[in-house]
Amino acid sequence: MLLQRYALLVLTLALGLAATVRAEPGVESARVLFGQSAGVTGPYARVVEEYNQGLQAAFQMINDQGGVNGRRLELKTLDDASLPDKTLGNVTTLIQKEQVFGLAGVFGTANNQQIADLIFKEKVPSIAPYTGSDVTRIYHNPMQFNIRASYRDESERIVRQLVSLGIKRIGVLYQDDSYGEAGLEGIERAMRKNNLDVAASAKYDRTKLDVTAAVKQLADAKVGAVILVAVSKPAADFIHGMKQRGINIQYFALSPVDASELYALLKEEAVGVAISQVMPNPITGTEQVVGDFQRAMRKYAAGKPLTYPGIEGFMTGWVIIEGLKKAGSNVTRKTFVEALESMDDKYFGGFPLRYLPSNHRGSTFVDFVVISKGGRLGR
Repeated sequence: MLLQRYALLVLTLALGLAATVRAEPGVESARVLFGQSAGVTGPYARVVEEYNQGLQAAFQMINDQGGVNGRRLELKTLDDASLPDKTLGNVTTLIQKEQVFGLAGVFGTANNQQIADLIFKEKVPSIAPYTGSDVTRIYHNPMQFNIRASYRDESERIVRQLVSLGIKRIGVLYQDDSYGEAGLEGIERAMRKNNLDVAASAKYDRTKLDVTAAVKQLADAKVGAVILVAVSKPAADFIHGMKQRGINIQYFALSPVDASELYALLKEEAVGVAISQVMPNPITGTEQVVGDFQRAMRKYAAGKPLTYPGIEGFMTGWVIIEGLKKAGSNVTRKTFVEALESMDDKYFGGFPLRYLPSNHRGSTFVDFVVISKGGRLGR
């Protein structure tokens, strides 16, 4: 009898161990854990803060409703200071030590390139990599799910707009890294479609953010407009430097430049700067997702501004929530991926977003805002 009880105990422990081994990483009875590596410090710090306010608001909103299939959503963020090598270390830690189910909002072009092989090997879904690089679009990685439009989409719209205004001598300021190179390539491609060439281009070091030489180079080129493939601080310094030289031309920035931060840095010198956007307007948009974002921010981030990075973070949370809902209570990474690939626009609050098994490009939505007096955003 004692032997039988011992045998039963061993069998029970073995079955329990097997169940533990088979359990999906990051999925527990009461929660699903996602991970993020982003520049909490460094040049993207303000954008990351605003983005995470929106993402956490989405998670808190669903958690207050009982979670998804009874599970709360949680986010573990590790700071990489926007350094790609540190991103790889962080994501390795998140996958192997923290045992996250998936990733959300990993920031940076080079940063997402660094982790592409790892997430493919480990079969870890990465939702909304914060980059418009074609590397995460042309070279299909079945674990990466883009939300934002590509830099190529943004560049084509910007060039088309400038040409329609009769501006053909167009210069480019770009960050000397894979983000800047991707943006420059998109602009050059768009210019060729209009039988034009980039009149002049200048780069700056992403670690030093000094644009002094770039100001001189593009000022001497006598361009009619400059497209800024930059982040907010060097973009602001460049515009200020050009205005100090008495050069008043049209400036168009790609979406990684944050309008609210640019105005905070430049004040009225920012008036007239146009910025392409890859999300609906967080203040005046009529989409369902905009209304839900506004309500969630009022409740969970009271007093915080409604920004484009914020609604992009909220949209990231929305995609995760809808994917988990459709995957069902016995969710796995595989069923989560399959769920996302089976959904169309109606799941995403009026935002034009869709994934196919062969293409996780997501959206091509691009709009423009222009900074006006007092930092208000117009069209």
